[in-house]
Amino acid sequence: MPRLLPSIVATTAILVACSTLSPFNTPAHAAPDLPATIQTGNKPLAVAVNEKTNKIYVANSGDSSVTVIDGSTNSTTAVSAGARPVALVVNPVTNKTYVANSDGNSVTVIDGATNTTVTVPVGTQPGDIAVNTKTNKVYVAHGGAGSVTVLDGLTHTTTTVATGYMPTDLVVNDAINKVYVTNHYSNTVTIIDGLSNETVTVPTGEGPRDPAVNVATNKVYVPNSYGGSLTVIEGASNATSTISLPIPPWSLAVNSTTNKIFAANYLDVGAIIDGTSLSVVEKSFGSSAMDMVVNESTNQLFAVNYPTNTVTVLDGASNTTKRVPVGAGPIALALNKDTGIVYVANSDSNTVSALHVEPGPGTQKNDFNGDGHADVLARDSSGVLWLYPGNGAGGWLARVQAGQGWNVMTSITGPGDFNGDGYADVLARDSSGTLWLYPGNGSGGWLARVQAGQGWNVMTSITGPGDFNGDGYADVLARDTSGTLWLYPGNGAGGWLARVQAGQGWNVMTSVTGPGDFNGDGHSDVLARDTSGTLWLYPGNGSGGWLARVQAGQGWNVMTSVTGPGDFNGDGHSDVLARD
Repeated sequence: MPRLLPSIVATTAILVACSTLSPFNTPAHAAPDLPATIQTGNKPLAVAVNEKTNKIYVANSGDSSVTVIDGSTNSTTAVSAGARPVALVVNPVTNKTYVANSDGNSVTVIDGATNTTVTVPVGTQPGDIAVNTKTNKVYVAHGGAGSVTVLDGLTHTTTTVATGYMPTDLVVNDAINKVYVTNHYSNTVTIIDGLSNETVTVPTGEGPRDPAVNVATNKVYVPNSYGGSLTVIEGASNATSTISLPIPPWSLAVNSTTNKIFAANYLDVGAIIDGTSLSVVEKSFGSSAMDMVVNESTNQLFAVNYPTNTVTVLDGASNTTKRVPVGAGPIALALNKDTGIVYVANSDSNTVSALHVEPGPGTQKNDFNGDGHADVLARDSSGVLWLYPGNGAGGWLARVQAGQGWNVMTSITGPGDFNGDGYADVLARDSSGTLWLYPGNGSGGWLARVQAGQGWNVMTSITGPGDFNGDGYADVLARDTSGTLWLYPGNGAGGWLARVQAGQGWNVMTSVTGPGDFNGDGHSDVLARDTSGTLWLYPGNGSGGWLARVQAGQGWNVMTSVTGPGDFNGDGHSDVLARD
């Protein structure tokens, strides 16, 4: 147990972490150090993995090339493709890669052993591409032509199959030899029989795209991007049903092992759907999660966040997230299931990021030493700041000095990762009202501090609830002298978006703290104690507002400090620490 401190900072006095990123751990069979940045050609838009050969293929739309990456060494080879390659798929059985060239009206076939190529003419403006590895047939969608080209992988002969208007995405269920094509503007899916090429058309919601298959249940899920729903297609009967969602979904991923479906849109809101109960939970995956992939063996979801140059990793067991910095403009990703490495195509930096993220609960918003456990920061009467590392089971490791001279600070709070580098940070206000950002270095120390604001001496309470408005960035809630509560949304890079009023009459509260997601609904919450000692839970609604408050306790006026450390005892739920 730590010794009692004569004084603890600000109103809450204790800062406890809701984790940051765990350190990357490279699997034993992966030779390169991770994370790694690999140079590609110009404007990479798509990436695919051949797990048998441990090679990664990247379509570079800007220079009509494919970058072939050796997964063991990260060395690269450039292969010529047709004009503007936009999509590609690997058949690991034949060791062939198929590249859809949108402006070349062709498919480039790359021999994986020799990197030699063959060009096959197909219909106009080929887009999405998929393969049935059992039949060695490749399917290419032509949005403008309203058709799909069926390419025989052995003979390179082609057959044209008519679809609905604007086929944009397709997926193959090789277990039953069916192909599902979303017709974006006719609100239908064309189902192609892989044996006969006969088709069946089924209705969907508005703007279908990016379908996904659950191979265990033989169901296909189609996100309807202009409406808030998923269309479910039964594989055997082609019968359809609808799941209502709180968002208009744009991208989709399925975990066939857990029977969970993940939907996301471009506004940083997601939905997790239990395929058995059809229950829906909202969750923030990042910002603009336009592509996602599931690692079923580790129960992790990876989602690219284009504007913030990050990948969100959702741990399926704990329903917590980590954010990993990648290159500029991440737009697509692919998983090597054998190595567990995820490859991210960064379209604006002409690179691929290679990542390996250990499974486990998302590091909590104030995991300052990077061990995956919630920590506490406490300042003593002499101004020394101490880090009390949590051991992940409700106890402590040996404390470590984290700073001196902190008695000039009148408020200290841990917002989580405020500057977007993957490490937990601290915001501290000095006696002049200047707010300082102390960026954490991920190992219990600090980078150079940066001024984050002025005039904050009008605030009587400052707390970091985590991501309160659901945009994927850490935010701050502050109460002014009139009792007005303000939301200061973080911009993910150490600065602010425009503040928004979040409540009035909060001057009756003697303590305000952000414990993270306290009620388990996927949104950040607030705990506040009033003058009578009653503790109230104010559940966040995930978009910067509130659900109805709930009494969480009585007699809390005996506590001189209350703080939300995140998951302090390692059971997957947010906790509270209070000093009497």
